[in-house]
Amino acid sequence: MVQSHSFPVGKLVFKSKADFIRRCREAIRRAAVDTVMTGEDEGLAAAILNARLDKVSELRGRLVVRYWRKAHKFNTVSFSAELNDGEFLDFSFMKLTLPLR
Repeated sequence: MVQSHSFPVGKLVFKSKADFIRRCREAIRRAAVDTVMTGEDEGLAAAILNARLDKVSELRGRLVVRYWRKAHKFNTVSFSAELNDGEFLDFSFMKLTLPLR
């Protein structure tokens, strides 16, 4: 029997890494590109951003206004945070699945 390990992301806990990836893809694909994330999708985006310490450091005191589904520079849809200065900060959920270096 294969043992499944939980996968925590901030206060959210997923059954496994695969479950986390599936949930992120669902959130991104739930609505069209350039739409605001709401409800559970917004909470997921916030948890991912806060778990990405490299991205948190890029905030430099700026606040997140809302989370979006945005086309990434590599022509894929990703999470993006709209900041209170009008800038956007893209962030990947897949970076959380990579081994620590």
